[in-house]
Amino acid sequence: MDDLKSLKQKACNLRKQESYQEAADIYEMIWENHRDICNEWDGWNYAFSLRKIRDIENALKVSEAVIQRWPEFEPNQSLFAWCIYDLSINKSSDEIKQIGSAFWNSVNRVINLTTPN
Repeated sequence: MDDLKSLKQKACNLRKQESYQEAADIYEMIWENHRDICNEWDGWNYAFSLRKIRDIENALKVSEAVIQRWPEFEPNQSLFAWCIYDLSINKSSDEIKQIGSAFWNSVNRVINLTTPN
């Protein structure tokens, strides 16, 4: 358990130092091997690091898993909304015309996740 605690601390320090790839690598190992004892901050840190290295699809998956397990955890709701924005909303006018209702579904998901501030 001490090894896991030290790994979490190392990954957190790397994230704070903006060494996102290294942090994501450690968080991936933690998340995949110890998810049952991870907390909401572990998932958020992992998803945050993934988003920073532009692995948005995996960031969305991790963030969604955190939402399913801890639906009231607001920092993750915001991160999840940003991932949806990155993947589905931040599009050109032509792309929006092509995807139509999928765009608006994503917009509504973001609106429902975030507070109006």
